[in-house]
Amino acid sequence: NFLSRFSDLQILPSHDAKFPARVTGIPKPDVLWYRNEKPIHNSDKYTIKYDGDTAVLYVRNCNPQDDGLYTCSARNREGEDSCDARLQITTKM
Repeated sequence: NFLSRFSDLQILPSHDAKFPARVTGIPKPDVLWYRNEKPIHNSDKYTIKYDGDTAVLYVRNCNPQDDGLYTCSARNREGEDSCDARLQITTKM
């Protein structure tokens, strides 16, 4: 399950977004990330880090096409849990 969850973000264009979460479970869960229910993998756009109980998704150089619902899913043989938040690219803060 999640010890801490991330929340909705509003980001200016060309800035980076960060979704941090703390995940725990025995056995250690597999952590997967999704944008609008489609899997995300490490790429030039996305960096996924999972160290200890901390899972982080970085979205680089945000633009309006990055708007959407971002989900972190943690699962092991005992069950699963997830958290999600909206990323909104805005021109005004």
